Amino acid sequence: MKNKTFLVRMVNLIVVVLLLMSYQFIVKNREQEESAAYKEYQEALELAGNTIEQESNQDEGRHYKDGVYTGTGDGFGGTIEVQVTISEGSITDIEILEAEGEDKAYLTMAQFIIEDMIRSQTTKVDAISGATYSSMGIKQAVENALEGSVD
Repeated sequence: MKNKTFLVRMVNLIVVVLLLMSYQFIVKNREQEESAAYKEYQEALELAGNTIEQESNQDEGRHYKDGVYTGTGDGFGGTIEVQVTISEGSITDIEILEAEGEDKAYLTMAQFIIEDMIRSQTTKVDAISGATYSSMGIKQAVENALEGSVD
């Protein structure tokens, strides 16, 4: 009886270890896929000759007032709410506050647009292919937030 209990516990332990290893493998692959997707996105921007780095914060003659602003936009799965931080007249941070209805995979891909908007200091950036609706929702939410920051 003791041997049987021991074998059952060993089998259970082995199953748990295998499940944990499988989970780690899946997480690592997902991170690599996201990293590869972002790298492909950046390469596509370079190939297309996109010059978003050269755009200034004087988008359509607008100057931003320092502060923290919130805005909403319509994404793939519903409303996306963002918080935009303006410091010394520049966009310094964009944070997604809520995107409850968004598919996690699409939202993860769409978040690459945040870096582009901060770097270029404008919302006039390309949507993220494969997450078009979610990235457009983020973009729209940032535009709405920035409306409150225009001098």
